[in-house]
Amino acid sequence: MFTHEEIWVALDRLAEAHNYSTSGLAKKAGLDPTTFNKSKRITPDGKPRWPSTESIAKSLAATEATLLDLIGFIENTTLTPTSAGLSTFEHYDLSQNELKRLNQKNLPTIIDAPENSFAITLTTPQWTPTYKKGTTLIACPTDNFEPDDIIFIETHDSQFFIMAVDSIEEEVIALRAIVINEPDRRLERADILKSAKVLWASQ
Repeated sequence: MFTHEEIWVALDRLAEAHNYSTSGLAKKAGLDPTTFNKSKRITPDGKPRWPSTESIAKSLAATEATLLDLIGFIENTTLTPTSAGLSTFEHYDLSQNELKRLNQKNLPTIIDAPENSFAITLTTPQWTPTYKKGTTLIACPTDNFEPDDIIFIETHDSQFFIMAVDSIEEEVIALRAIVINEPDRRLERADILKSAKVLWASQ
């Protein structure tokens, strides 16, 4: 059972994940821009006002999100909602097998994320259905992984992988595919230029 506050926080996070303010999300969904204003979440006599099923459905459709995505925003306690200001993360565009630096976007703040964490926007459907095209990942550079961690790797020959850690050896990391039809891999640590653990995904 979800609470009134959790539902509203989930809508805030949905907007944030797609780089909208709450009023921007409402407008995108074809609703009155004030529909999700904080002032409208409590009635004049102090009773909680819940968002309508229609407004939730239209918001999900406008962002191409699912009800499961919304539930994920409710259950994800690692996010600190923010509605203004830029994140401190570097932001990259992963496309055409190339990592391009982008301008910073209005990204969510992650609790306890190190300052060297960075964001990646997936501009290809390569990792569908695990990560849809347009998903933003926030990752923390590290080479200290545990089995089942989802990690991002760039090799010295400019290949990029987003996979799950299967097992770890002294010189080799065994990786498990997170999408259908992608082979599992074993990478020599000496071949890895950059590695990071995925902390959060926008979907």
